[in-house]
Amino acid sequence: MTVRTTKVTRKGQITIPIEFREKYNLKEGARVLVEDRDGRLTIQHPDQAVDWTAGAFRQYTNGEFLTPDQIREIASQSIADQVMSEMDEIDRARKA
Repeated sequence: MTVRTTKVTRKGQITIPIEFREKYNLKEGARVLVEDRDGRLTIQHPDQAVDWTAGAFRQYTNGEFLTPDQIREIASQSIADQVMSEMDEIDRARKA
């Protein structure tokens, strides 16, 4: 694992060290994902995020290509399903 430090500018910008930009082919204007994960700030190349999330909606898609709107709809439905499941669980616990 390679670790480097970088400064945060007044505008909240950071410089990604050259060795990482070269390794991940990050050119000017490239987008990266910034995430607060378990109290750690992470930066991911979008391709890595796709690999990381690949298959997340597989149960809903039958392997079909999805548009962003379809993905949003599936995500919304998935969240709603989870909330309903948790509410049912709370209901059962109250009745017990």
